[in-house]
Amino acid sequence: MVVTGDNQSSVKRRASKLKEIALSKSNTGSERLRAIDLLGQLNSNAYDELADIASGGLNRIERINALEMLGKVAKRAYSEQSNMNLKQTETYRKTEKASKAVKTKHVKAAKDVKAKYKVTSNDGLPEDVFNEMLYHVRPLLTPSAGCSESEIKKQFRQLKGTVVEAFLTEAIKKGLIKEATPGTFKLIAEG
Repeated sequence: MVVTGDNQSSVKRRASKLKEIALSKSNTGSERLRAIDLLGQLNSNAYDELADIASGGLNRIERINALEMLGKVAKRAYSEQSNMNLKQTETYRKTEKASKAVKTKHVKAAKDVKAKYKVTSNDGLPEDVFNEMLYHVRPLLTPSAGCSESEIKKQFRQLKGTVVEAFLTEAIKKGLIKEATPGTFKLIAEG
């Protein structure tokens, strides 16, 4: 039984009443035992009450019954905690797996660009490689701030610097970016 908010105080009141019944001399033995059994069904919310009965029950049978219920309650609480820990571990693993997939996707994209094109300083970029590189650096090249050539090169760590330079040269020729200050590039128009 998962208990939250207003139900928590209601369960505590029930547990207190059942403890009162279990420790009352005016109740019969079977009534006291039934109260102990019902306390055991309240799970960890009745742990303290069961512990009180186990230590101060009216007879040996009631104290043993309360101890058995405490064992069951503790086992259920441990099992619930283990299940919660397992779910948290599964969630963490899924998050890690998704994070690795995203990283792998970016590395793969950079490797694809590298595999598609090997450049020397005099080569021009194929259109598909240019567009792919532009897609990856467009967020960096905001018209208000821009970014440095080194930031762009960091985006393509696996590529030679000449490939990035060829990209920048071609982007300037196409009128997509401009060199605002030496080494700093900004996007001119969305293309």
